Amino acid sequence: MEEDPIQTKADLGVSSQTSAIFGDGFEEIVAPSKEGSDKPPRAYYCGYHAGAELLVIIFRGPGYWRDKKWYKDAGKPEPWIMYPNVDQDTWESLKGARSTGDWLRSDMDGYAYSDVPSNNKAGLQTVVESILSA
Repeated sequence: MEEDPIQTKADLGVSSQTSAIFGDGFEEIVAPSKEGSDKPPRAYYCGYHAGAELLVIIFRGPGYWRDKKWYKDAGKPEPWIMYPNVDQDTWESLKGARSTGDWLRSDMDGYAYSDVPSNNKAGLQTVVESILSA
């Protein structure tokens, strides 16, 4: 009788990387942003799950700019936006970009996107598990 091979994370489409922000299987970077702006960046972090081909960007939350200072709306979370069906080459191009916003306008025009449930790691892990089990 043959034994079943042991399934590794790679066999399951899960990277061996773990991101403190996004969770298991995600590579993370600080979102590329233009130098010299007085305003805080629109995007804070980007994460990519190669097995799920899923890109996630955490954007600056709602608020307003006044007197050269950013005021965040209390109680409103930073939006986590996910882009499915993103390949490794596209992720690599983001990692080399000067600006997340410019990159989104040029490289991601026409890509579908949606909110991560609950705008958090737990909601994101539910999405990843669903993609990997399909």
